[in-house]
Amino acid sequence: MKYDIIVIGSGPGGYVAAIRAAQLGRKVAVVERADIGGVCLNWGCIPTKALLKSAQVYAYCKNAAHYGLELEGAVRPDAAKIVARSRGVAETMSKGVQFLFKKNAIDLIAGHGRLAGAGCVDVDGTRYEADHIILATGARPREMPFMPIDGVHVLSSKHALTLDRLPETMIVVGSGAIGSEFAYLYASLGVKVTVVEYLPQLMPLEDEEVSKTMERAFRKLRATVLTSTTVKAVRVNDAGRCEVDVEGKKGAETLTADLVLSAVGIKSNIEEPWPTWLRPRPSAAWRRSAASIPRRSTTRPYRRASTRCPKWLRWASPSSSSARRASNTRSAASPSPPRARRPPRATATAS
Repeated sequence: MKYDIIVIGSGPGGYVAAIRAAQLGRKVAVVERADIGGVCLNWGCIPTKALLKSAQVYAYCKNAAHYGLELEGAVRPDAAKIVARSRGVAETMSKGVQFLFKKNAIDLIAGHGRLAGAGCVDVDGTRYEADHIILATGARPREMPFMPIDGVHVLSSKHALTLDRLPETMIVVGSGAIGSEFAYLYASLGVKVTVVEYLPQLMPLEDEEVSKTMERAFRKLRATVLTSTTVKAVRVNDAGRCEVDVEGKKGAETLTADLVLSAVGIKSNIEEPWPTWLRPRPSAAWRRSAASIPRRSTTRPYRRASTRCPKWLRWASPSSSSARRASNTRSAASPSPPRARRPPRATATAS
């Protein structure tokens, strides 16, 4: 079957592009091998926010007296029910995307899609043609050789979203957005969490101020943060507990926990190298337009912007008094010519 546009992947990048193209009158198809909505709606942003909301309500209940409320009995988190609620939220969002596909007459092709040539997509043996192909295949958790993910003792972010029981202790390897989010979630629910980060600061891709704020938040939750620490190996002992060999500021040591969460990043879902015909290359029209632009016109604006400084900023500098004295000395040595006055404005008189 021939389409105007085929989108491989139904995540936030894919389904938004497909819906917009269909609204502009194109015949569109979306290829998806898993859940509609991609990782974000099903195994990423949406379900984690639902879990964090449950943790926030749990914290409110524990501090009900602070808000002038009295609760009878102990408040305990039920991991199975918390996970069930988050899965329900994700399913609702996924059904919403399905409804938008039907509303905009977008064909959904279930299966594993791969490029089979220029303007051709192979989905589990069936070929589809399109004038344009959009790759929105997303990403998956990265697995390190010294920390293989088995889904039982060493978990990925997807496994951490469906735990039916809360462990007593957990080690989170990696303090990026995924690792910090899960560490904060389980620490809020009462799990003793240890975060291990290879780089010198928590959340290394963020600003230092954000990192310090997160460290204070973890400290309030009594979570342990180990920065500048390298994970050497992860193994499971005879008792079924995880042993993590690390080397940090205090030297080599072994940490023990019930579960280990691997949050060392993600990798793209592009399995094969880019074919020659798909490599991005500038078109002839782009090369002609680039050659017609004078070289001097592209550099002059940046040179001007880098040398000019507003007058109010110069006078506000710490050395403004010395600069003012130097300016007065220069003006006295070589006075500038007087500025010409404007002629008086003519006034109309009634006759």
